[in-house]
Amino acid sequence: MEYTAIGNNVNLAARLESANKYYGTAVLLAQTTVDGLKSSAVLRQLDLIQAKGISQPTWVYESLGHHTAATFPKLAPVIKAYEAGVDCYQRRDWTGGLAHFAAALEMAPRIGRHASSSTAAATFTPAHRTRGGTGSGSCRRNSAGSPSPRLRRVRGEG
Repeated sequence: MEYTAIGNNVNLAARLESANKYYGTAVLLAQTTVDGLKSSAVLRQLDLIQAKGISQPTWVYESLGHHTAATFPKLAPVIKAYEAGVDCYQRRDWTGGLAHFAAALEMAPRIGRHASSSTAAATFTPAHRTRGGTGSGSCRRNSAGSPSPRLRRVRGEG
């Protein structure tokens, strides 16, 4: 007999594990995991994604609790600026998003790999918006540079 673990939770966990490479992170958590935490954690809200095979999008967070003042001196202000940029990005406030992402990058240049940083905010300028509601952009690219259908970034309405 062969047993396999299947279902939305396992599917999402597998997608998040593979998304670590794309986001340049070590540990990603889904919103449901964050909601279930029993104690406070140092997290950075990264993106709203939708995994293939799962109907509802979920927020994903990067766990940053392993950092110390020596390894990430400006952690709290970087998280605040970055999350303000994500909020602007979701509201399609490109100028505000770029300003907040630039502030976060100035304090901590290592966070620049994330897709909804200033590069993505510049990419999804008003000329690239999807008309009439939510749009989605490619969240992952395969080795040939084409979008991967396993994970999508979901942008807010605007």
